[in-house]
Amino acid sequence: ADMTSFPWNDKQFHGVFSWAALHHNTLSNIQQAVDLAFDQLLPGGLFLCNLISTKSDSFGHGELVEEGTFIHNFGWEEGVKHHYFNEKEIRKLFDKWEFLSLNEQVNNYLERAENFYEINPFPYTKWLILAKKP
Repeated sequence: ADMTSFPWNDKQFHGVFSWAALHHNTLSNIQQAVDLAFDQLLPGGLFLCNLISTKSDSFGHGELVEEGTFIHNFGWEEGVKHHYFNEKEIRKLFDKWEFLSLNEQVNNYLERAENFYEINPFPYTKWLILAKKP
């Protein structure tokens, strides 16, 4: 479904959950989706999501779409768009929210084969976010 549209305009929710999905878009569409979630949440509503980090193994690989956004040309997500976030972008994306938890879960490879990002079963250093609508 299109994450930038909302078919239940007359409804508000206590929570929104997005796992391994939100980063599969351009930054402007991701911002639109996060703003839409904010608008549809009740005060005190929670947003739980994860986003991929610029520290991820696959960052910078594939076709550049815009700064920080690449279409993978390898692996099981070949042809899929990925936007990678740094902390500054995360904070801007959630500037209307209150963070209850902002965590960057970093994969620290002690050894890895050349071009390992192409076959890596654990490819992503992730941002784990729990935010509340004030």
